[in-house]
Formats: sequence, C-alpha cells, structure tokens
Amino acid sequence: MEEIKKSKKSKVAIFGVVLAILALGLGGFNLYWVLSNEANLKGSVDGLSAEVSDLKSQVDQLKKENEEAADEINNLSVKVEKVYSGEREDETDEILADEISVEFGKMKVTLDEDGECATTSMTIKLTNKTSERKTYNLVVEATDKNGDRIDTDYAYFERVAAGQTIEGKVFTYDNVCEYDSSWKEEWKIANKLKNATDFTVIEASRS
Repeated sequence: MEEIKKSKKSKVAIFGVVLAILALGLGGFNLYWVLSNEANLKGSVDGLSAEVSDLKSQVDQLKKENEEAADEINNLSVKVEKVYSGEREDETDEILADEISVEFGKMKVTLDEDGECATTSMTIKLTNKTSERKTYNLVVEATDKNGDRIDTDYAYFERVAAGQTIEGKVFTYDNVCEYDSSWKEEWKIANKLKNATDFTVIEASRS
C-alpha cells in the first residue's frame, strides 16, 4: 500500500514538473513573439499615428476652405443685395415719377370704450398714368412727427387699366387687444398708429 502511495506522489510530481515546463515554454514563446514582432508593432502604431495626423490635417484644411467659401458667399450676397437695392430704388423712383400717382386717405384708429382694443385702417388710391394695363406692388411706411417708423405694409393693385384709379386698404388691424397675448405686438403698433403723421411709398414694383 505504501508503495502505491509513493507511486501516485511521484506521478503527481512529474505532472507538476511537466506543467511548469509547459508554462515556461509558453511564456518564453510569448516573450519571443513580442520581441520578434516589436518592430512590426511599432511600425503599425507609427503608421496609425501618421494616418490620424494626416486625417486631422485634411479636416483642418476642409474647415479652412469652408470658412473661406462662407466668407465669399457672404461677400457675394452683400454685393448682390447692394445691386438689387440700387435697382429697386431706381425702379421705385421711375414708377412713382412716370407711371402712377398715389393718394393716402386719413388714418382711422378706433379704440373700444376701455381703450384696450383697437381697429385701424387707411385708404390708399393708385392711379395708372400709363397707356397700358399693369399690376403694381407697393410697400408703404407710416412714421410719426419725429420721422420714426411706426409700421410698414403692402398694397397690391392687380391689372390696373390705363388711366384707372383703384382703391385699397393698408395698416389694417381688426379689433386687436392689449390683454390678448397673441396680439400684443399688433396692439402696440395699432395703438401707435394714431400718432402717425406721414405716409410714404418706400418701394414700388410692377409685374
């Protein structure tokens, strides 16, 4: 019986030695693999770093190009707006001088008994002085005695015959109330319109 126990102990010891040898072998193999591939790994890391750096440079370049393009677009927009504004001013002057006459009526502002709601309107008449039927779009402005703008509005006169006079309405607010939050800004304007003293066509176009 004692010999059997010794035999088992010997086998266990041998098995332990084998495992230790295998562990050392595997560790040595891993160490050998790491050492032998260190250059390749370093090259891969360096390559990735270079690619990242290159991508960053490309992104920075794209940002710069986008900023330059945005600036150029903005500059072009400003130039176009200046040209367009000049053309509109020339067209407005021409239309008012040669093609139409405009007459403003009296500004009507009616407040309710509590002074909290307002209804406003003004009559505007346009006469076509040309010999052709035309359609006109007007932008009109109301200012107070100090020349400060109170409001602007649009008037559209469709297919006005030669020599014909057509009547329209501008600065129209229908029962807008101070206490109604959805009409608060309109109420402020409507209430100020009672102080309007001058009315001007600031833009005119034909179609």
